[in-house]
Amino acid sequence: MLLERVQFDSIEMYDEAKKRVQYGLSFTKNKKSVIIYTTDKALHEKFLEEIEQRCILNNFENIYDMEKLIGKGSFGKVH
Repeated sequence: MLLERVQFDSIEMYDEAKKRVQYGLSFTKNKKSVIIYTTDKALHEKFLEEIEQRCILNNFENIYDMEKLIGKGSFGKVH
């Protein structure tokens, strides 16, 4: 799966059969998903940190305040 335009989610689920928590990462593109998971919370958090550094923020407006538009062009705007 090419990683352009992929939706990324972190999930936590409880496996009833094995009586343990599983920490997962879900990658979705064109309504097709791949989920990888581990029972090691520290490993999950480390992978989550690494993948977030390489992904585009979908919640950029919630994290940062854009004060002033300084330029715009055919491909985007600069604040």
